[in-house]
Amino acid sequence: MKKPRFDRPFASVSCTISSFLFIVFLYVWLLINEAQFGPLRKLGRSAISNLPYQTNKTGTSVETLLAENSTLSPPEFRVLIGILTLPDQYQRRHFLRLIYGTQSPVGAQVDVKFVFCNLNKEDQKVLVALEIMRYDDIIILNCTENMNKGKTYTYFSSLPEIFSDTPYDYVMKADDDVYFRLNNLVESLRPLPREDLYYGYVVPCPSMDPFVHYMSGMGYLISWDLAEWIRDSDIPKNHTEGPEDKVFGEWLRDGHRAKNRYTAKWSMYDYPNPPTGCTHELWPDTIAIQHSIRLLHKMSDRDAVSFNTIISDFFRRKHDIKEILQLYSRMREDNVKPNSITLSTLVGACSDLLISYLVELVHAQAIRYGLNSHEFVGSSLVDVYGKRLRLDDATCAFNEIVELDLVSWNIMIDACARNGSKKHAFRIFSRMRRECEGVPFDSFTLSSITKTCSQPRDLERGFMQNGECKEALGFYKIMLRVGVKENEFSFASILPVYSGLASLEKGTLAYSQLVFTTMKNRDVVSWTAMITGLGQHGEGRKTIELRKAMIGEGWKPDRVTFLGSLSACSHGGLVEEGIEISGP
Repeated sequence: MKKPRFDRPFASVSCTISSFLFIVFLYVWLLINEAQFGPLRKLGRSAISNLPYQTNKTGTSVETLLAENSTLSPPEFRVLIGILTLPDQYQRRHFLRLIYGTQSPVGAQVDVKFVFCNLNKEDQKVLVALEIMRYDDIIILNCTENMNKGKTYTYFSSLPEIFSDTPYDYVMKADDDVYFRLNNLVESLRPLPREDLYYGYVVPCPSMDPFVHYMSGMGYLISWDLAEWIRDSDIPKNHTEGPEDKVFGEWLRDGHRAKNRYTAKWSMYDYPNPPTGCTHELWPDTIAIQHSIRLLHKMSDRDAVSFNTIISDFFRRKHDIKEILQLYSRMREDNVKPNSITLSTLVGACSDLLISYLVELVHAQAIRYGLNSHEFVGSSLVDVYGKRLRLDDATCAFNEIVELDLVSWNIMIDACARNGSKKHAFRIFSRMRRECEGVPFDSFTLSSITKTCSQPRDLERGFMQNGECKEALGFYKIMLRVGVKENEFSFASILPVYSGLASLEKGTLAYSQLVFTTMKNRDVVSWTAMITGLGQHGEGRKTIELRKAMIGEGWKPDRVTFLGSLSACSHGGLVEEGIEISGP
């Protein structure tokens, strides 16, 4: 098998020459068609500038930005849209962030956050932690994921505590397959009361009376005082199970609440399939659309956003790849240019297919439109090539990315891990530290690197050889802080680094003892690592005590434990204890 090359200048000569010629061609073509790209560039800038919680790359501080905007009028009201979803729906959240980032509601503050229950998988704890660090738009409720067993109650009753310092005027519960047009939502809410309000799409479909029936789960909104009432009242607390949206309406009825009710029919639209008596054309002031897949053929003015919405929905619902590619072909027939969202979604749709040439076709489309250098598209390509054990192609795609972020680096390191390339994983990690000064690595980086290490000492050597000892300690602490459980392997891997620094940095060995003490699951490896570490630093008596504790918990010392214990006795002058360990 051909060895991958990671040095950027020599990654792929043919790729570089082709890309250069292609860029020259694009440059000339863009000069000729300058006017045609004005609206597209404007849309792109608008989308990027309005992305929530984006990193400021201009060097301007947050305080400066706040000062510059201090003269702006405060919003008339504040709205929280809580999108109830599941922890594993990463792609869906990513797509929703991008499409909501293109909207700038006038006169009101609208915050969109994703809501789910406690995390129960280790990979969720790592990946969701990364999302929180980057976007800070996730609410994790103290509950277990459920359907019709109280998640809605937990959501609304938790909000007054979560936002006690900055209460909203309105809070909404929405499904993750609904798209809201925020300006239309704000205009609809502007004349309505700020208290005792219940707003949404009344069901069943023929009904127009919100006082008789209840609001559809696609999305309904209440005023802040009702959220406080849900928190304090026994009525919802004692009635949490059942069809949650119907149960919600029963709370308000039994508690004689929500005297102000407003149905947004027909501006909130749940597209039925097959068509029913409630099927209708979209209104100009449409506020929300659910199940929007079937609406594309009805739209007279289709753009990249509308196509991306449907393509992403096809992907989420695991439609056949042929349908997705047909939709992409329709997009091109309509002379709508794909963007980074389009192509990253197409790459994701191809990731689980055995037909490899489809990924290459999408990669070619990315090059054609100059999007292979975008971090979303490039990282998606690196990920899919890595999963297909095509490390050369993953490296080529990685080297095409112009602006690498932590996610891009992590995906490349993970691709090396998947392909069993320990040497290159550490090389990429070391390069990341050189080229991205000030960017901290995280627990996902750690988990990727540890996958390449067949023995605990491999991780030590990788850090030591790359001069990353202190970073390794911070690395491990991040892993624990974001909720990744310590395990025998990760502890045994990081302990030699602690030991190596113990003589230089006060408290380092003591910290390793603390971590070991708090471990829930220990085996011979972790016991031996701790015993050896203590022995290397002259803690002979502590070593003997720890060995006895190990035996007392039912673990049988192996040869490495035996040698570590004898070494500790030798260094500490504990002759009798050493003889006792050696036995007759």
